[in-house]
Amino acid sequence: MATKFSQTQIDTAAGKHQDFINTLEDTHLRALRTEIANTLASSGSKVTTALDQVCEEWITQMKQGVITNMNGMIKAIRSAAADQTEMDLTSARDITNLSMSSSSFLGG
Repeated sequence: MATKFSQTQIDTAAGKHQDFINTLEDTHLRALRTEIANTLASSGSKVTTALDQVCEEWITQMKQGVITNMNGMIKAIRSAAADQTEMDLTSARDITNLSMSSSSFLGG
């Protein structure tokens, strides 16, 4: 019996991860950058300006980390499905190649 999974489900799960990557900047980081810009606009402090640079570096590193992890998840989703399919095919082939008849296996 084959493992029950749908290629559509796999593609949907992987696609959601890819969609997140594609919208990371616009959807998830725009609000943070807007808040930082508003803070800079309301404060002339050198500390605030220095904090802006630190935040931008952190955002860049965090974004790269998220993208790397999401790509890893996409690869793992697809790889696990492919590995399971291969295991199912190998198991089916091994069972088919057994030398005993099905009647003797079933006690007949």
